[in-house]
Amino acid sequence: MGQYDDIDADRLRADLKRFAELLLRLDEEDGLLTSPSDLLTIMGELRQKLFAYEVRCSHLLGTGEASASSDERATDASTSASEAESESRRIVREARERHKEMIREWSPPPDGDTDDDG
Repeated sequence: MGQYDDIDADRLRADLKRFAELLLRLDEEDGLLTSPSDLLTIMGELRQKLFAYEVRCSHLLGTGEASASSDERATDASTSASEAESESRRIVREARERHKEMIREWSPPPDGDTDDDG
């Protein structure tokens, strides 16, 4: 069992909000980059929580049902499952496209040309 396997949506949402508020506060105080190792530690913890939540609730993500009652989920299970699968496929497709765009944007030109005059 992982450390965050029991995380619920409300707790995860609160942790993400606290992190966002921390980032905004640090930015206002001009301290956003004064301690990158601390930010990386917090982001690592959040990443673990998000991953645990994603694994536990992947069949609900993107459908708005992660916080719905079990009775509501049971009623629309077959429709929701196909909608969730479609939404999951769309999200993965978009993520792959964004990843390819990022690689193209940040990779050096194939012919070795650079913008500097040296």
